[in-house]
Amino acid sequence: MQEDKYAIVEQFRRMRQFMNSVPLKTGISHSEFCLLNIIMDGRDGMTVSEIAAELDVTPPAVSRSLKSLEGRGLITRETNLLNRRNTMVKLTENGLDFLEKSRRQMDDLMEYVNGKMGMERKKQLYELLREMTNIIENYVKGENADDKNT
Repeated sequence: MQEDKYAIVEQFRRMRQFMNSVPLKTGISHSEFCLLNIIMDGRDGMTVSEIAAELDVTPPAVSRSLKSLEGRGLITRETNLLNRRNTMVKLTENGLDFLEKSRRQMDDLMEYVNGKMGMERKKQLYELLREMTNIIENYVKGENADDKNT
């Protein structure tokens, strides 16, 4: 199994590469697709800092992506009337339509995957990935001290 220690990482890389290409059919990157979804979840608008915290990135990184989305008419940025130092980011009608189209593409992909894998195997994969994510999360948080003694 030693020679396969990076096989899972390679599969994650390949899956991410292909998943990133799905929204590109609509003309945006996967990160922009995620950004639009986060903005939509904040129905009344979100600040750049809130978006950055949600994505775990810096506000300047978010601002660069927002500039691109704003240039395509998918979002608006408006000064918050209650706190003029904050800019509120909202989806435009065009942005909502665009996001729905992108989501339909993702739904189509997931239906295709479900048809090929079957629900039982997909559920097993989900459980294994969830377990692996929890193990990695605990390791990163330093909660693996007991494992080091075994």
